Amino acid sequence: MRTDMEGMGTSVPPLKKHVLIYFSQKNIPETVALNFYDYFQKKRWRNQRCVKMANWKIAAWNWILNLL
Repeated sequence: MRTDMEGMGTSVPPLKKHVLIYFSQKNIPETVALNFYDYFQKKRWRNQRCVKMANWKIAAWNWILNLL
């Protein structure tokens, strides 16, 4: 059974609310966080080589950097 604290670290997949918190802490709009979450949900949290992501926060940080 999944606890509410799972996803606060790097576990994959994260809870949507944890993604929202992460982006909020970086002063990134909620819409960007939701776009990130929806995109990777559709990809089943896999990277470009179809390998399951080990750390969603690295992907989130790269997503943010690509906005700049």
